[in-house]
Amino acid sequence: MQGEVVRLNQVQMQIVPECVPPLYVGAMREKTLRLAGRIGDGTILTGMSSPDYVRWAWAHIRAGLSDGGRSQHRVVAYLDVKVSPDGRLARDAACRSLAARLPWADVQIQTSGIGAEITDYLATHTREDVAQGMPDTWLDTFTASGTPEQVVASIERLAAAGVDSVAFQPLDGDPACLDEYIRYLMPLLRPDGGNG
Repeated sequence: MQGEVVRLNQVQMQIVPECVPPLYVGAMREKTLRLAGRIGDGTILTGMSSPDYVRWAWAHIRAGLSDGGRSQHRVVAYLDVKVSPDGRLARDAACRSLAARLPWADVQIQTSGIGAEITDYLATHTREDVAQGMPDTWLDTFTASGTPEQVVASIERLAAAGVDSVAFQPLDGDPACLDEYIRYLMPLLRPDGGNG
């Protein structure tokens, strides 16, 4: 049949996957989070998802689960990650990246537990001022940055808030971050403690 056109009437290709892939819904605000709970198998939260934001998101997801008569759901969160044995170097890089993103993350800021502090500071300071004078609490709230131990502690805080999986987001798309993750974090994060 090479090179020939074949017409088949009343025939339909039907490919049925062996297992139906789960539906994950990217969501940030109340309505979409509730929809994710109602129809999805999981929710994907954007970067800058603080533990307080995750708990807030879960409240809306649970409402959707109830609406849809569902009980199982997973949450994945993107997380800005910068790691180095020189924790200050990693945190300074995270400051610059976070300062650029803060003006566009209102829902994450307002649900973070430090929203008023951030809003007041942003109203009176330039992006450069923010990058230079950012309190460490902001980095701990919105990023996983610093020494390997600091980064692991940030990931553990997200897990305690209800995140099932974390998607590491390299700062500014820096490919060197991937090597840093492998070198400094994978030995600490592997389920077998790096022994296998």
